[in-house]
Amino acid sequence: MVFRNGDEVEAKILEIGTEEIKYKKYSMLGGPDFVCLKSDVFMIKFENGTKEVFEVTESEQTDQIVSGGNDFATLYFIRPKRLATSRPEIIIGTVVPDEVILKLKNGRWHKLEYHNTGNIDFVTGIYAINPEFFSVDIKAGETYYFYCEPAAEVFKVMATMKLIEKEIAENHMASLKEQPTTLVR
Repeated sequence: MVFRNGDEVEAKILEIGTEEIKYKKYSMLGGPDFVCLKSDVFMIKFENGTKEVFEVTESEQTDQIVSGGNDFATLYFIRPKRLATSRPEIIIGTVVPDEVILKLKNGRWHKLEYHNTGNIDFVTGIYAINPEFFSVDIKAGETYYFYCEPAAEVFKVMATMKLIEKEIAENHMASLKEQPTTLVR
């Protein structure tokens, strides 16, 4: 499946409904069923070589015009500078879809156009993934500032994140370097 935001997922398609597509990730066919909005999918390339392209409907185009065309939220991830020997990158991912969206370096901030909306469960980690989700209701056209830092728990080195206000984020970002965009796959 090729999503409108450019992401690709190898999947076994279970059902193509009028508004949703049910699938299993090819790497975990025995795992859970996943569901995505049909409007988020650009095309499905089948094993036999055929393709099914999903056109944007008039109502979806109207929704995009009404919302100013922003079909994404802007996310800022901020990691304060610690000692030069500080732990390696903080991994930031999501539960559904199960993906790593960023590896944030020490003393950096990163701006991301994020195309998934709704209630998103974020997870963080360094050497171990924090078992606690950080849930945020992401809305297209909105801007969010996340403060991420290492947190040690007994023998597991994990990371935490929290939402912070724009002014606080800008103060932190002024003393940090921007982390360039790199694709995480």
